[in-house]
Amino acid sequence: MYCVKEKIDFLAELGRENIIVPEEVVSELERIRKEGSVKDKSIASVALKMIDDINRINLGSGHADNLILNFAKKNESIVVGTMDKNLQKRIKKNGGRVLEILGRKKLKID
Repeated sequence: MYCVKEKIDFLAELGRENIIVPEEVVSELERIRKEGSVKDKSIASVALKMIDDINRINLGSGHADNLILNFAKKNESIVVGTMDKNLQKRIKKNGGRVLEILGRKKLKID
């Protein structure tokens, strides 16, 4: 949602074919679209439209952050895009790579 709010076109930057979105993230966006504040509902709707034709993966059941972390551990070549600082730290601590946003507009893989 941060990329939508800040108008960061990560899809153009990374290429749609290089991105997968966990179904669990899609579910969270759908929940926000229904139950969030007016502003968050709008942002979630735009985010869902942006990722509508992006490849998706079901990570299983459980807490989304833990599922993403476990997926990153098993798939060392992937880069996880998240604004969740705690999840970023956990991924890096486990040897994973994270897509970071610098200066509100630049993307960096760390």
